[in-house]
Amino acid sequence: MFEFEWPREKADFKFIDKESNCIIKNINNENLSKEFYKYSINFNLAGNTVIDYLIPLRNNAVKDSWFFPMVYLYRQSLELILKALVFKYIINKQEGIKYLREVGHNLSSSFDVVYRNIQFNSTNTGEKELLWLKEYLNDITYMDRESDVFRYPFSNNGISFLKEQKNINLVYLKTNMITAYQIIKDIYEEVDTTTKQYSAYKPIFLINGGDYIEQSVIGWHMSLDNFDFYPYIKGYTETANYLRNLISKDIIKCSGMFLPMCYLYRNSVELSLKRILIKDINLDYKKAMRKISRKKHSVSGIWNDI
Repeated sequence: MFEFEWPREKADFKFIDKESNCIIKNINNENLSKEFYKYSINFNLAGNTVIDYLIPLRNNAVKDSWFFPMVYLYRQSLELILKALVFKYIINKQEGIKYLREVGHNLSSSFDVVYRNIQFNSTNTGEKELLWLKEYLNDITYMDRESDVFRYPFSNNGISFLKEQKNINLVYLKTNMITAYQIIKDIYEEVDTTTKQYSAYKPIFLINGGDYIEQSVIGWHMSLDNFDFYPYIKGYTETANYLRNLISKDIIKCSGMFLPMCYLYRNSVELSLKRILIKDINLDYKKAMRKISRKKHSVSGIWNDI
């Protein structure tokens, strides 16, 4: 006989333990530019927090699996702050909706919109920095156009994202991500950067090499017909747990990481459901992939199929 465990009796997402010392209050702002900006700061904080934990860590399993959510947090912070900048100049609601539909998650396309507005409104950011940023965002977009590569082992069409091993230097990654974010942040805040020096490596997204202790190894046993969900599920769940523990210990300092933490948990649930559908149910592989392609990122839709 099976023994079932539940999170608690009468589980309810709206339930609040009013006696708890760890309650997060989150209020949305009707100004979309300010709201995107606030979200970007929180995702960037979460990315920095995770990578600072990983760089000196001597645990390869954690370093390799947490790489996926860490890069997603960074990438999302760039997408959010670019959108904050666009909405700073877009006043008309219909123009904003059109922009979101056309650009989607494409960082290069977002930057093109930003750059046109920068030209029109003028900025103190130098052409050298803007060129570096443009090339860097282009390199990210070339690999991860739809913001899926570091969230899932395969696309909705069943194509594997990672087909070969890569040894990625985390110090290089952190430096370039921080630089890209800071340049956009300075543009958003209209900071005079004429005497400011930005520290960066070549505008490349994933740079190999450096000391072994500074590396994460990804793509080491991926294959087209045998998608490995484990590193992703492990990474997203454990990283969310790590952020949750930090928030619990210092809710005032770390409360901004609440929504990034929630996203990591949500993605781990979606990944777990997709794994069940593909690997644990007696479904033809192609049929399972068709179901996933139709339901895309709908957690309830995939659950209903299961």
